[in-house]
Amino acid sequence: FPSHDIAFGKKIIKIPDLRSLAIESLGFWLRIPWFKKQAYKIFIKDLDLEIRYSALFSWVSYYFGTKDPAVLRKLYLILLNDSNPIQIRSLALMGILK
Repeated sequence: FPSHDIAFGKKIIKIPDLRSLAIESLGFWLRIPWFKKQAYKIFIKDLDLEIRYSALFSWVSYYFGTKDPAVLRKLYLILLNDSNPIQIRSLALMGILK
């Protein structure tokens, strides 16, 4: 995934996209209830792979262990969609298996 290089003295460090960090913070780490639907919308609408991955990861994390049939159905469709990159499809599989 893309990141931004920042010079810190003589050392170059990689900084991930701040939007990805915000999405994962709201969804995965804090599990903010109102963000659940928003994370899925971001996954569907955003064009950036890193953002889509973070949004799907956050959305899936709300459902770990629930085996919600509607969520499993969406994850299965994501998994089968050949136009999705392998990173997205593997995350969908992880969501199904968790």
